[in-house]
Amino acid sequence: MYGRASGKGSWSFWGDDMNGLMLMAFVQALLEGALVPVTGLDGLRSAEVALRAYQSVQAGQPVKLSQ
Repeated sequence: MYGRASGKGSWSFWGDDMNGLMLMAFVQALLEGALVPVTGLDGLRSAEVALRAYQSVQAGQPVKLSQ
């Protein structure tokens, strides 16, 4: 959050702890012998989207995701 009076940005946490929730779901899946809710492939795809966003900004135009 940016404060006009201080002229500085500051971190203001709100919402759920997504890392904690993800770890709890992973451990629960292991204990129950179930599939994990988020896979390594999900993480890979998210990273690809983020990298393409950086490329898009640098190029100044949209870029396509590889299939």
